[in-house]
Amino acid sequence: MNSAFKAAWKPHGVYQPSGDDDWLEARRNLVTASEISTICGIWGDERIRELVIEKLTGERSFKGNLKTRAGSALEPFIWDEIQAGRVDDLDVSLEHTHWNDGNRLHFGADRSHGCTPDIIETSGSALACSVWNMKVTGYYAKNLPTFYMRMQVNWEMHVTGALHGGIVAFNIAARPEAFLSAFPVERDSALINRMVNAADAWLAALSGGYSADEMVAEMQAFAIEQPTPVKAKKGKADEPSDF
Repeated sequence: MNSAFKAAWKPHGVYQPSGDDDWLEARRNLVTASEISTICGIWGDERIRELVIEKLTGERSFKGNLKTRAGSALEPFIWDEIQAGRVDDLDVSLEHTHWNDGNRLHFGADRSHGCTPDIIETSGSALACSVWNMKVTGYYAKNLPTFYMRMQVNWEMHVTGALHGGIVAFNIAARPEAFLSAFPVERDSALINRMVNAADAWLAALSGGYSADEMVAEMQAFAIEQPTPVKAKKGKADEPSDF
């Protein structure tokens, strides 16, 4: 753990990385919201092996693509739309809502769980919210957010202490009035408990020097089965494309 990150530790604290390399190094010491679905087996054994290597070496297998870069470029516009109150179903106190620019890293009191939610509301019961690039037009609301998205936002709620969560979805191909949509994510304490148990087992095995194959075997006892999604009627919806 680097010295600046170590000095920042406090219950439900925030660390401001000095740059991309510092951000990546700080994340190596944590289980983050974008990793928890992998640790719980949602994406299969090979992805677990890849994550073990990433944690041990600091090298990430995914380094972004055109769609993720487009999303980053749109962030200021999305935040302007949120501040202007033009995102339906996003119930936040704008006075106390902040865009997590600079990839500020939130961490919990146990010093091993972290996240970088895109949006944080700091008043009242608080809200942690993430932004995804996906196809939304024509989709039934009950199909969104998908299970791994709910896992990610629930992990953000666990780390930050937020009681509410949400997803803001944007679709660059949609009509202007359908460009942004918001979906609430209910706090699921049972799911959070299972993820915490899996994360703690993962960290213990990783610090114990387990190999990638041993990590795969160890995490099988903590796997969370992804529910079968409710399919929309044929021709009424596309699969979400999130990045």
